[in-house]
Amino acid sequence: LFYTKEQGIDKLILLFFYKGKTDKGLWGRMEEIFGNENSLHLFSVDIDLHPELAKSFSVQLTPKLLVIRNGKEVARYRPTDITEEALQRIFSEIKEHHLLDK
Repeated sequence: LFYTKEQGIDKLILLFFYKGKTDKGLWGRMEEIFGNENSLHLFSVDIDLHPELAKSFSVQLTPKLLVIRNGKEVARYRPTDITEEALQRIFSEIKEHHLLDK
C-alpha cells in the first residue's frame, strides 16, 4: 500500500487481514457496516495470498483490523476484538474518536 495525498487517498483506511473461510465471512459484515461511509477506504488482505504484506504490518493472528490515518496506524483490533457483534461497536469507536472527520 502506498499513501500519497496527490492520489487523493486522504481518507481513513481500514485494512482487514484474514485467513480462511471463517475470517473472510466477517468481511461481508464489515462491508455492510462500513461500506456506506464515504470518508474511508476498506481493504481486505488474505494473508495466504499476501504473506509479505501481512508481515510488513506485523500481522500473525487473524482476523486483524488496522485503522490507518495519513499513512500512520492509529488503531489495531485483535482477533478477540473482531466478532460479528463487535463490528458495530468498532465502527462507533472510530466515529466517536472522530477518525472519520479528520
